[in-house]
Amino acid sequence: MIAAARPPDQSRNEIAAWSAAEPTLAGTLDANAAGHAAYWRHSDALIGRLPPKSRCGAAAAAAPIRRPDRASRKRFLRSTCA
Repeated sequence: MIAAARPPDQSRNEIAAWSAAEPTLAGTLDANAAGHAAYWRHSDALIGRLPPKSRCGAAAAAAPIRRPDRASRKRFLRSTCA
């Protein structure tokens, strides 16, 4: 689904690497924070390559990236605030 929504300049390998790199909660807070931060930076970079929101379909193209990114943020914050 994500690969189908990518703009032409994004490679399938980069999308696959981003998807496979979704962090898990294991280890110390510092290790979890570092892994999640790297994932979020990669998500932001992918979204930054999409056309501006004013162009038709840009928000829909970002959704497959934003959903797992936001879920990761929620998991991380819940684990650190518990």
